[in-house]
Amino acid sequence: HRQLTSRRLRQYHYSHNQHHYWRRRLANYPDNPRNTIDDKATCRILPTQNYLAVQSLYNGMMAEFYGRTIMKLFLLMTRHIDHVNRNNTYLENGNEIGKDNNVTYPWEQDIQFLVHLTYGNKQLLDGHKLLLSGLSTSKNARDTMSYADVFRPPNQDVISIGGGASATTCNCYQKMTFCGYGVYIQPMDRDKAHRNNSTSSFANENDNNQASSSALSPLVPPEEEFDLVKTISESHVNYTLWPTQAVDQSTDPYCDHPAHDPSKCQQWDLLRKFISKNHERNYPRLHELVLHHRKGILLQRGWISRDYAGDTKEWIFVGLSQRTIRRSWLNLDQVIAECDRNFYLNNNSTSTPTKVICTEVNIEKTSTPLEQLVLHRSMNVLIGVHGSQMTQAILLPKHSHVLELMPWIPPYIGGAWTNSLDSPTPALGTTYHNTDLNHIGYPLDRWSVPLCEEVSKHPRNLSNVEEEEKECFMSQENINKFLQLKRDFVIDPKIVIGYLARFVLFWEQDDTRFCDVLKDRLDDDYVLFNIWCSNIAAGGNATIEALSAMHYYHVKAKDGSFHKPE
Repeated sequence: HRQLTSRRLRQYHYSHNQHHYWRRRLANYPDNPRNTIDDKATCRILPTQNYLAVQSLYNGMMAEFYGRTIMKLFLLMTRHIDHVNRNNTYLENGNEIGKDNNVTYPWEQDIQFLVHLTYGNKQLLDGHKLLLSGLSTSKNARDTMSYADVFRPPNQDVISIGGGASATTCNCYQKMTFCGYGVYIQPMDRDKAHRNNSTSSFANENDNNQASSSALSPLVPPEEEFDLVKTISESHVNYTLWPTQAVDQSTDPYCDHPAHDPSKCQQWDLLRKFISKNHERNYPRLHELVLHHRKGILLQRGWISRDYAGDTKEWIFVGLSQRTIRRSWLNLDQVIAECDRNFYLNNNSTSTPTKVICTEVNIEKTSTPLEQLVLHRSMNVLIGVHGSQMTQAILLPKHSHVLELMPWIPPYIGGAWTNSLDSPTPALGTTYHNTDLNHIGYPLDRWSVPLCEEVSKHPRNLSNVEEEEKECFMSQENINKFLQLKRDFVIDPKIVIGYLARFVLFWEQDDTRFCDVLKDRLDDDYVLFNIWCSNIAAGGNATIEALSAMHYYHVKAKDGSFHKPE
């Protein structure tokens, strides 16, 4: 652990003081078995046979974790299955992909996941546990833990030795596998490594990571590094694992190779269905809990009576994704009130009122992974500003809707990639690509930022408004509230109401779902990243099974602006 934290300090923002804090803590650990266990002491062998430490860049950010860790583990677990045969049979019917009853596959094994969060201020979240639990079907699998727990003191068990003497036990791990690490050769051992002609048992397991490590291993010349790694085998040659960017370099060739058709990229869809099916197995009461939660929301609003015996499927539940600590949706209550007024209260006098209910979805108010799962499985629509909390949209029911509100990013600050209109936004938007979700984006404007409004309304010089705004936004008073990672937002209710009325309700109620009709339902500002529609000739009806994913990205002009495709 000392070696891992001492490598790439700048890369992972470890402070000098924090680094030495860990060095002192580990060296002087009062409960460290190396320091306290005497000849009479015993180390306890933990019952779980497989421990899997996973590390990837930005593991603390849920969208990055989903793409760099969850996706890569899924591809590793299912790599024995031919790409062509990775179809929906396994996922829809509950049959194992290419299942051989004589083989125990990785997702069936008892694995203790350990998430390595290399940033000192990041903690293991329920989101980490929930997503990793979707990669397991084992009833005996243990809850995900933080990798740092390995270095915490063992339980202060007192064991009887001989005539009643006692000693503190230590923990022994039968097998621990590291995913997402490269190999670093300590400089003092380079000569030994050169003299050793043997080949390491792990040398070829992750050649891509090893080959890419030279830029971050300045003490080993790039042209020598790979050869050095291949020569390690003897115990007297020291080496260090250090974090790399992703758990593994494996990928679906149709997803990353520019020469291939991106419409054939199915890995995100397969992963979403794999996790969904496993969650249903792991939580057998999930449907019952979802129904209970949906009824609770309606009862609280007073829109059903306590003797209601329906299944709530006549309602469309719209979750408005909120955050508490930072990047909050400031006028969320106003949007909920407008939603109620437009879709239910004004129509309640009719025989068939529009049954749409908008409600807050805030994972920061949940206390368990199961609560997060039930919260999202209860929604038919999820709307929120681009951010990690929107990753949980992959937990929504089949053919749900996602509206990604994309933050306004002026050219003088970073984060323009969150406002991509000619392709899905990196990390987050790509997780919905070719899935069964209807994913639409909307770029917010300057008025979504509740700062410097007087400057924009009453500039000193009408020809220099942007410069005056920049001066105000970047001032010492406002800059921390303005940068995209910490900025709070105000959303015009018309954006949400228009999206629900013109697209969601039409999609849910129209039997045709023609692509040519759906792509023009919304204003030009909306981007249809991934929608399910039918290309059946006009006059026919399209069943859900006849729909396919279509992408209507905006076109980027030479001046950097975007416009809707013709």
